[in-house]
Formats: sequence, C-alpha cells, structure tokens
Amino acid sequence: SPCPGACSFRGICRALGEAPPRCFCAPGWTGARDCSVRDLLCPLNCSSHGRCHNGTCACDAGWHGELCAVSDTTAQIARAQSQHSGRLQLESKLCVGHCSERGVCLHGTCYCNRGYEGPSCASTSAHFRCASGCEQHGVCVEGTCLCDSGWQGVACDAEATDVIDLPLAQRPRLRRPQSPIW
Repeated sequence: SPCPGACSFRGICRALGEAPPRCFCAPGWTGARDCSVRDLLCPLNCSSHGRCHNGTCACDAGWHGELCAVSDTTAQIARAQSQHSGRLQLESKLCVGHCSERGVCLHGTCYCNRGYEGPSCASTSAHFRCASGCEQHGVCVEGTCLCDSGWQGVACDAEATDVIDLPLAQRPRLRRPQSPIW
C-alpha cells in the first residue's frame, strides 16, 4: 500500500487524479498519511463562548461547562435553586445511554458529534450514511463508499473486471508501439 500502515485500518488509501495516494479516513479519525489521529473537534464549537484546543473547550470569561454553554448567571440561579430545594437541578439531568459515546451530555440533552444524530446520538446522520454493503469491499467516508481495488459501484458491490472499469490510478500503464502497425 502506498499509504503508511494501511491507513491504520481506519480508512482507505486512494489517489485522486494525478495526486499522490492519501488516506481517506472513517468518521472520527483524521490524518492524510495514516488515519491515526482522533478528530479532536469540539462539539457545537464550544457554544460560541470559548476556543477549541485539542478537543477541549477553553471558555470565555462568564462561561463554563464542558461546552462553555453555562453562563455564570445560569450557574447562580442553579445554586440559588439548590439552596432552596436542597438539590442542584441543573446537574441532575442525565442523558440517555451516555449519548452512545458519540456526543456530549449537557443538562440532559445530547449534543452529537459530527455525523451522528438522535436523542442519544445513536443514529448516523443521513448525509454520512453509505449504501448497504459498502464495508464489504470498501470504506464509508462521509456518505461516500471508497471502493477497494478491483471493486466499483455505489456500494462497492460490483467487480471491476474490465480495465476500463478501474479508476484511472489503478489501470495498468500501456506502452505505445515503436512503429506503426500496418
């Protein structure tokens, strides 16, 4: 494989046009050379109240929480409710199934990572789904099946038997005859 480490088995190595081969990584992974880096994007862009650094939100002044979504005013109200009722309602809400490990729970609501949706982030977003069977002879990358060598089709379910069916980068190079053939 022209990509080091076979894209860490988290993607597929392909050349597009005349560009050198690179890894196209499965959702949640990145790295044009080997798909070995977790995609460390911050969910919800830190609620626009902070900066993302290595997948963690650094909140602006007046904001806190994992996603910088809790203002100091909201926290003060929650503390006041806690003192009055004896429990902190703001932090007592849990998320269904821990957001399927595909999102972040905040105040009982799952905020899903890119490519996932639903109340518990259990479903793949429609534009990230691939045709059924793609994983048999290819890998799904953001809604598109990238087929293994020798396979073609929307779901990578048809053998590429003719040279003309193969992607340009996989076709054998033919030499031109030295003299005319007549």
